[in-house]
Amino acid sequence: MKNKGIILMVLFIITAFQLSAEQAKYQPDGKVLNKASNIESEKDMNNFLAALDKKNPCYEIYYGICLHNISRTDAEIAAKAVDVLEAAYEKTENPIALGYLGSAISIKAGIASEAGNFISATGLLSKGLNKLDEAVNLMPDSDTLRFLRIFNSFDVTETSPVSRIKFVREDIAWMEKRMEGSPKSEIAYLSLAKGKLDLIDKDYDAAFAHLEDAIKTAPESSAAKQADEILWELEE
Repeated sequence: MKNKGIILMVLFIITAFQLSAEQAKYQPDGKVLNKASNIESEKDMNNFLAALDKKNPCYEIYYGICLHNISRTDAEIAAKAVDVLEAAYEKTENPIALGYLGSAISIKAGIASEAGNFISATGLLSKGLNKLDEAVNLMPDSDTLRFLRIFNSFDVTETSPVSRIKFVREDIAWMEKRMEGSPKSEIAYLSLAKGKLDLIDKDYDAAFAHLEDAIKTAPESSAAKQADEILWELEE
């Protein structure tokens, strides 16, 4: 009986090690993930994917993220993003894929709402947000997921009756503790998020300061571009 117990323990350790190795295989590379997360056009997506090896274990995750980013107002692309990310999550069980899947579903909800399909939109929004929150709970130390939820929450709050500002505050507070030594592009995104939150709180002086910080920190970044557009609208 004692030997049987030892054998079972060894088998358990081997199985756990194999599962850990399998999970590691499906962990996206930070630099590649950052590039995928910043794709803004179909042309950029095609160039990015052309440089990737399709045999890369995380290829579907990167592809799904790209589709997510360019699907804002296109129902067909949004549906494809959901399909690709759903398959990627089933294959990898990686929370990054789950988070982007949730966000993509919420984008589909927004498109359905704009088309007047409010019942469908409500169901999709609830489903998408649940998946996004689940992903953050599974991988709470992921900057990628925290930023994704921050800006998804802004979009949902601005375009639906659902307020997600409590998640914005929570994730900004979490990110503030992690920013030392971070890439300038991430620091700029945090400043952008703070500026947008300041506007919701009607603290316009703080909003201008944070938006200007985003531009100064990483002038060529997408965060700087968005901050500049907001400042331009405020000055109109």
